[in-house]
Amino acid sequence: MYNIYMDIVIPFHPKDFGTIEPCLKSIKKYVKKYNNIYIISHKNHNFPDTKWINLDPFPFNGDSVIKFHGKTSKNGWYLQQLIKLYSVLCIPNVTSTIVVIDSDIIFCNETNLYNDDMNIPNLNIQYDVVKGKAQWSPAYFAHMKKLHPSLRRMNKDITGICQVFPIKKQIILDLFKMVEDYHNNKYKFWELFLKFSNGNASASEFEILMNYILLYKKNDYNYVKWIFGLAKDDNKHNLLISDKNIDFFKKKNWKYIQYQSHMRGVRHHNYKEVCIKCGTKACEGNECDEKNTNNREVETHP
Repeated sequence: MYNIYMDIVIPFHPKDFGTIEPCLKSIKKYVKKYNNIYIISHKNHNFPDTKWINLDPFPFNGDSVIKFHGKTSKNGWYLQQLIKLYSVLCIPNVTSTIVVIDSDIIFCNETNLYNDDMNIPNLNIQYDVVKGKAQWSPAYFAHMKKLHPSLRRMNKDITGICQVFPIKKQIILDLFKMVEDYHNNKYKFWELFLKFSNGNASASEFEILMNYILLYKKNDYNYVKWIFGLAKDDNKHNLLISDKNIDFFKKKNWKYIQYQSHMRGVRHHNYKEVCIKCGTKACEGNECDEKNTNNREVETHP
C-alpha cells in the first residue's frame, strides 16, 4: 500500500541553538518515513532542508497567553504547548498526520515513524529510562478534568510527556469539539486550556492528548516502546552534545537522547548571555569547546 508519510514539526526558540542543528542532522540520518520538516519560530533562521512557519496562521500568540496569565516565566512554555496541538490545523498544506519533535532531541538509531503493515503511525509509550518511571503530575490531571470530566489517567505506566509525538488532524478536531461542546462553545479550546491553568507548571498538552487517545482513539496508533532518556551518565552529571556521548547511547540501543537546555543552565531569560552549549559565561562566538563545562557537566563516561 502506498502511504503519504507525515510531516515533522519542530517548535523552536533561540535558547535551543545548541541542539537544533544536531537534531536536524540526526533526523536526516536516522528517521524514516517523513516528508517535510517545518520549523515554527518568530524569525526565519534558514535551517537547511526545512520550511519555516511563524505564528501568523495560529489563532493565538504570546500576548494571548499574557492576557490569561499575566507576565510569568511560564508564558513561552504554555505558548509552545498550544503551538504543538494546533500545528496540524494551522500550518498550510501540512499532512493530515504530523510528528511533533522537540528541538533538543538527538536521534542515535534508526527510527520508523510509521507502521506500513498497519497503515498507522507509531506512538512511543516508553517512559524516560533515566527517570525510571512514567512521569506523574497531579496538577496536569486536575487541569484536564476541568477541560472535560472524562479525561483522566488511563495507565500509570504510560506518560504523555513525549518528545516525539504523532498527531492526527481528526483526533485534534474531535478532542477540541468534545471540550468546546462541554463548555457550551463559549470559548475555543486554546482559551479553555489557558483559562483552567494557573500560569505555573499546571498543564500538559500531551498528557491531555495521550489520555484522550487511550480513552477514545486507541486503534489509531501502533504502540511501541522505544528506549530514550535524558543525556545523563549517572544521577549527577548532565552531558554536552558530542559524537562520543551520542555513540555511548547508540550502543545502548536508545532511539533518541534529550539534551535539555535548562539542564545546562540555558534558559529563555539568559540565552543571549551564556554559551548555548554549556551554559557558562558566553565563550567567544557563543560556542563551547566542550572543555569549559561547569561542575554539573562532564564530557565523557566512566
